[in-house]
Amino acid sequence: MHSDISIKSKIKKYDVYFENNLKKIINQNYNDNDVILIDNKVYKKFDKNNLIKKKVIKLSINERAKEYYQIGNIINKLININFSKKNKLIVIGGGITQDISSFISHIIFRGVDWIYVPTTLLSQADSCIGSKISINFKKYKNLIGNYNPPTKIYICENFLKTIQKKDILSGIGEMLHYFIISSNKDLNNFNKNIDNFINLNNNIVNQYIKICLNIKKKFIEKDEFDNKERIFLNYGHTFGHAIESIENYKIPHGISVCYGIDIVNYISY
Repeated sequence: MHSDISIKSKIKKYDVYFENNLKKIINQNYNDNDVILIDNKVYKKFDKNNLIKKKVIKLSINERAKEYYQIGNIINKLININFSKKNKLIVIGGGITQDISSFISHIIFRGVDWIYVPTTLLSQADSCIGSKISINFKKYKNLIGNYNPPTKIYICENFLKTIQKKDILSGIGEMLHYFIISSNKDLNNFNKNIDNFINLNNNIVNQYIKICLNIKKKFIEKDEFDNKERIFLNYGHTFGHAIESIENYKIPHGISVCYGIDIVNYISY
């Protein structure tokens, strides 16, 4: 299968594929004793026939799931089902699932391969590339982290039909900041298609997810470890993270970023 986007990384090259046949994704990548880590909410809406005779661990996903001791519980489950260094993780879920699974794959047996199938608009258009891992420790959000890209990423648009409208809006909010820092032309085209995003017009959504990832690709290939150019991708995020924290994470990330963009634009005007 030819990749749609290839990311050059100092850690390892990895590829993004747009593939809507989930059964095909699993069958092409699953080997004996590999393990599928899946968000429990996604699992409930999932065709269980795709998982027959597969090892599956369902994850209860919320902000507490990123706490260090919770991750230890998942590692314990992996050990109990004879997961080994030669096996890999196939990860299905949004950004929190990604953080948890990437961290586990980085530390267990000093590193195992993992494949990621993002299921939210935000994770498909943003977090799936860039390699960042962040987990929480005690009262500190995202205190522990590193960089650990998957070997493959599969964008499967059908998952977007399973998420709530607020999560679609959150994804649109995160995508917005890419088009603002890209060009007026990209931003105007994006604004014209907002209704297509809300209504999940698949051709339009996939087109703009790909544009977003290619914008991000330019920054992360120049500055993978967040020292210089990549800092531009934090546009709106400083105030956005503060809003999330003050509101106890009741406001989705991408919507908080939009508020953050408004604040920094007002201050800089």
